Amino acid sequence: MGRRHPPAQSPLLGRLLGVALLIAAAPACRPGPAPTGAEDLRRAVPFTHAQLSAALATGPDAGFAARLDAQRALRSYLDTIAVIGPWTRSELFPTDDDAIAYLIDAHAAWTASLLADRALAGLPPSRLRVCPIRVAGATWTLAALEEAVLARAPFEPRVALTLNPGYAAGPPQPDSAFEGHALPWQLARHAGRCGAS
Repeated sequence: MGRRHPPAQSPLLGRLLGVALLIAAAPACRPGPAPTGAEDLRRAVPFTHAQLSAALATGPDAGFAARLDAQRALRSYLDTIAVIGPWTRSELFPTDDDAIAYLIDAHAAWTASLLADRALAGLPPSRLRVCPIRVAGATWTLAALEEAVLARAPFEPRVALTLNPGYAAGPPQPDSAFEGHALPWQLARHAGRCGAS
């Protein structure tokens, strides 16, 4: 009897074994765990003002379901800005315009929330301006947000038209969220709305 030769392997089996060895040798190629908690989710998803825009676009004449969706969107947005802001996640707000838009949006969102709060019904806007609110991990007021916006944009008088805390004779509330990349155009548009009203 002669020597025994190993059984012939198919080329496909050899390739599969090679791929399996490469995968086993490169653990960095394996996907990491999916985000689980709310904070992990906030880190995984880029910051957006879309929920605020949805809430602001829903008028008082909208149906019950639409108003309920708007309330949920506003609540979710307020929960997000309670922890995320230019001071807690600066990488999400790389320019001054991004920070200014964030502050204007925080003011608009909290104004809408305070005006809709039944426990505060009947309070004049001057009192609403000093109610404690949560923004970017700290306690603020609408008045403090106004000061921060005006301090960041001292040469842009149109920002003042976005900061009405509920005065009936004041400028209209924004009808959508402001975005840093479109801030000059949005300020011009809102100023036009104010002039038309």
